[in-house]
Amino acid sequence: QNGCRVVQAVLKAAAQGGMDIGAAVSGLIAGGLEHLATHSFANYAVQVALRHASAPQREAMANELLPRLLALSASKHGSNVAESVLSLAQQPQLDQMCETVFGPLGAPAVPPGDALRGLMEHPFGNYVLQTLVRRVAE
Repeated sequence: QNGCRVVQAVLKAAAQGGMDIGAAVSGLIAGGLEHLATHSFANYAVQVALRHASAPQREAMANELLPRLLALSASKHGSNVAESVLSLAQQPQLDQMCETVFGPLGAPAVPPGDALRGLMEHPFGNYVLQTLVRRVAE
């Protein structure tokens, strides 16, 4: 717990001081980013890294996490990371996630699919869905 707080503080201070945190971000990705994103303490470090990483580093993290977003959404801690990813995602990444959740763009309206239903009915997934809808509406 305290170790993750130290990691968060160091990442934040380094980024604010203009230091490159690329090595730390690469370490997070290589260290099993999905596992860290769902960990009760490490998820906070992942969120700080997402917020303070450079655009290419953030995109690399998002590209690693987006395919696992539905699984992250079903986790108490992972859902916080999923919301952070969606909050910082670029438009093509949001489009990809919308297609996963809502189905292909321009397709006829159909009853909610498994992904959408799962997010709507899940206590943590519901917050992730709200973040996705809020970002799409922007």
